[in-house]
Amino acid sequence: MKKEIPFSRISFVLAVMFGLSACTDSDKETENTSIIQEVQKVKVQAVHLETIANSLEYTGTIEAFEVIHLGAATPGQVEKVYVEVGDRVEKGQLIALFDQTKLQQAIIHLKTIELDLNRMDTLLETGSVAQQKYDQLYAQYQIAESNVTFLEANTKVKSPINGTITGKYIENGEIFSMVPNPKSGGKGAIVTIMNIDKVKVLFGVSEKYFSVLSKGIETEIKLDIYPDMIFHGKIYKKHPTIDRMTRTFTIEVVVPNKAESLRPGMFSRVNMNLGEINALLVPSLAVMKQTGTNERYVFVFEEGKAIRKTVQVGKLFDDRIEILSGLKPNDQLIVLGQGSLLDQMQVEKI
Repeated sequence: MKKEIPFSRISFVLAVMFGLSACTDSDKETENTSIIQEVQKVKVQAVHLETIANSLEYTGTIEAFEVIHLGAATPGQVEKVYVEVGDRVEKGQLIALFDQTKLQQAIIHLKTIELDLNRMDTLLETGSVAQQKYDQLYAQYQIAESNVTFLEANTKVKSPINGTITGKYIENGEIFSMVPNPKSGGKGAIVTIMNIDKVKVLFGVSEKYFSVLSKGIETEIKLDIYPDMIFHGKIYKKHPTIDRMTRTFTIEVVVPNKAESLRPGMFSRVNMNLGEINALLVPSLAVMKQTGTNERYVFVFEEGKAIRKTVQVGKLFDDRIEILSGLKPNDQLIVLGQGSLLDQMQVEKI
């Protein structure tokens, strides 16, 4: 005798079968929709070489061409300082006078030996004194003369350069102790003298330009404080070593400054024109940056796919940027729609 299947169980089985069928149809529909969504429309632009001005721009701080922290070779009491901060001084001008007691004693001693030597000269000619004794006295005379010269140089302190007094650390009557002073560059000094008839700008340049830059190349210097003025200078020195950490070398640019418009500490921009070169320029919006890194990349269109390429960028030219490596002429660069792309994604050109 046949056993009858309850109607409720049949209904449950049919419901499950209907649900599985619906899920399968839904999955297929989702998969088809996903495939359709992945084919994204993009706009492309061919990359071409363009002739541009090959110029380099760097920032730096104005420095004095010469800086002298002027002191003396020995400690002593300073009788008088003849200059104040801001004074203009000439080479050889008396800056400070030390106590003259030792100098006067040394001068008297020298004159005494000089008189004895003159008398001995006469005795030597008549044979009344031995040559050895004369030579000993002459040696004493030379030592005394050297001592006077030394004391004159260090008790009458004179400027070794033309310049401006930018720091004064001793007042009349104080003792010059030769103790290092942080205000004078960590050196014992009476005053600091700077030559700003010409100034210099120091800055680091990428090692790839080491063979390109040389002494004498002309430069333009601009300062925010003088927005309508351009100052002209030349490369004065190229330092011979490369910094291991920054991979840069130092350039010194010297700038005439007779009007003294440029002062140490001013911020400046230095532009060096190296002629013209051919370069790849692309819209800057097409170049993206990997989050958390300095990596820059673009997408190019190849056979219906978006191909991600890492690039090295150079200088900005308004809304375009120079590509140093990673692209080549005639590459089909994706310039619109690249923000949501992944490598190897199917795309369609607009």
